[in-house]
Amino acid sequence: NSPHSPIVPSAAFEGKSGLSPHGDFCMETDWAVGEVLKTLDELGVADNTLLIFTADNGTSPMAKLDRMQAQGHYSSWIYRGLKGTTWEGGQRVPFLVRWPNGVKADRVSDAIICTTDLMATVAEIFGVQLADHIGEDSVSFLPAMKGEAIPGMAERGVVHHSDSGIFAIRRGKWKLLFDNKGGSRRQNPKDKPVINSADLLLFDMEKDAVESTNLSAEYPEVVESLKKLLAQYVNNGRSTPGAPQKNDPMQGKKKWTQIDVVKEYLTGTEAGF
Repeated sequence: NSPHSPIVPSAAFEGKSGLSPHGDFCMETDWAVGEVLKTLDELGVADNTLLIFTADNGTSPMAKLDRMQAQGHYSSWIYRGLKGTTWEGGQRVPFLVRWPNGVKADRVSDAIICTTDLMATVAEIFGVQLADHIGEDSVSFLPAMKGEAIPGMAERGVVHHSDSGIFAIRRGKWKLLFDNKGGSRRQNPKDKPVINSADLLLFDMEKDAVESTNLSAEYPEVVESLKKLLAQYVNNGRSTPGAPQKNDPMQGKKKWTQIDVVKEYLTGTEAGF
């Protein structure tokens, strides 16, 4: 589970980073990945093995970000936020692939993908046709690994949510946050207030990947189009083409507190919520 908490680097790595226990644990993670790669080489199966190194979210506050930042280390690099937030520092993660027989070395893609896409990608690699109700939010990124464009990327929206269930949606260069705090009480010590902050935040990610300046007042039509897109996904129970599906019900007495933000575009009884 490294480098997730509990942060417990083994004795061989304690103090090795000169930064913090989290830094030591990251070094141990790097070593462990190296051991996997070395073993694949030794077994003679590396060329035809697809290996993916990624994460499910940004760095946790358990890593003691303030301590590391005081030493000049920023786990979220230039990005705002951390684990649990809808800011880029909580959502944008490393994604590295090694597959000598399938992916050209040093190939880089700027396609917007999500870990939900692993299902459709592996299915395509194996020639498996997923049933219409399986992987409703999964899109194969196999074309990107081959250096080609992923079909439908210009129209596709990727939905994010925070540790408190606050949503954001990204399509193309635009990202809309459905609050002004990144959906969480968690804050990255290095972050400065958003310029022109409002109840909803819109960012041009091509020009402002650090999410410094809100553009919702300048592009209200983009805000509305992204709200409609999220509502469309809720109405359809999916974000890919296909027959409408039922949404999973909220557990217990929980409710989606943001339903009113897109309610005017929803159909049915709160679209299954």
